[in-house]
Amino acid sequence: MHRDVAPGVVTEATVTWDNSNDDASEDYTTEYEYQTPDGRTFQATSTANFTGKYKADDDYDEDTDPPRRIRVEYLPEIPSISRIKGLNGSVLDGIIWVTFTAVILALLFGFGIFAIKIGIRESKGEYFPVSSNGSDMY
Repeated sequence: MHRDVAPGVVTEATVTWDNSNDDASEDYTTEYEYQTPDGRTFQATSTANFTGKYKADDDYDEDTDPPRRIRVEYLPEIPSISRIKGLNGSVLDGIIWVTFTAVILALLFGFGIFAIKIGIRESKGEYFPVSSNGSDMY
């Protein structure tokens, strides 16, 4: 799926620590806005649970407060669907991955059922009939 890239700016960024269980995690929430080449401006929120940093423009400085310049990937057909370039996969990527996995599993399951049916038929002699005297009919 083709994505276009537009310049954007982080308007607010927060980190929330969750150490309520044995696996402490960091939840990043980033609010950002971007402008498409046709001049439309969009606002979005990105949430992630990861330890990496997003890729920003060359003048990105981790120690500065928003606004930070970033690159935003968006779908040209539906520009309101976007993500910060360089972040882990988006919801759309997740949907594509789940669909792909489901199709592969369905194909493997179908092949397995087909193989079992063939095996049962062969064990009953339906594919390779044997004459009553035990010799091949052909």
